[in-house]
Amino acid sequence: MLALQQVLEIKQSILGYLRATYSFQDKRVQKAFFQFVEDPIDGVFKGPYVSLKLPFVQATAEETAGIPLTTYQLRIMDLIAEDPSISIALLSEALQVSRTTIDKHVAQLKELELLGREGDARTGQWIILL
Repeated sequence: MLALQQVLEIKQSILGYLRATYSFQDKRVQKAFFQFVEDPIDGVFKGPYVSLKLPFVQATAEETAGIPLTTYQLRIMDLIAEDPSISIALLSEALQVSRTTIDKHVAQLKELELLGREGDARTGQWIILL
């Protein structure tokens, strides 16, 4: 087991990384995200331990009703959240639609500033923007 000081330094490093990586446009969303991450019961840090599983619960239909996205776009976002390096071909296969359909929905998500991409098509990763 790591000494308590090392644990605290690791926690602060992870929080610093998250703050640098996830810059939210809406400060309320940012505050809610970090309250969630640091929550002593449901958050990532539990005492001197770090829980690395994703404790997210899928939103209900009622919660997503105000979001102007199609079912395909929501599914694309879910698949990208699971695997940020997923290819257009794999998205197409998973949703059983053409690559052209995926390209159209991805372009709309980018236009809505909900989705971005770092790197090239072969080695890059999707970025979900909030």
